[in-house]
Amino acid sequence: MRDNEGLIFIGIVWLIVGVVCLLGAIKKWKFLVDPPEKYWFFYSPSWGKKLYGKEALIPLNYFFGIVSILGGAFFLFKGVKNIFY
Repeated sequence: MRDNEGLIFIGIVWLIVGVVCLLGAIKKWKFLVDPPEKYWFFYSPSWGKKLYGKEALIPLNYFFGIVSILGGAFFLFKGVKNIFY
C-alpha cells in the first residue's frame, strides 16, 4: 500500500506543477516568463532566460507544463490502478 501512496502523491504534485506552468504561460506571470537573471544558478526559468532569451520562456513553460501533466497523470493512474488490481 505504501508504494501506491507514493505514486499517487508524485502524480498529484506533478499535475499541480504542470497546471502552474500552463497557467503562468497563459497569464504571463512574471516569475515564470520574465524572471530576474541573477537567480540563474538555482531557478530554472532564470536559467532558461539566460540561455535562450525571454521570448523562449513562454513556449518552454507550455512544453514543461504539458509534459508535467502527462507525467503526473501517468503516475496517478499507475498508483490508483495498483489499488484496485
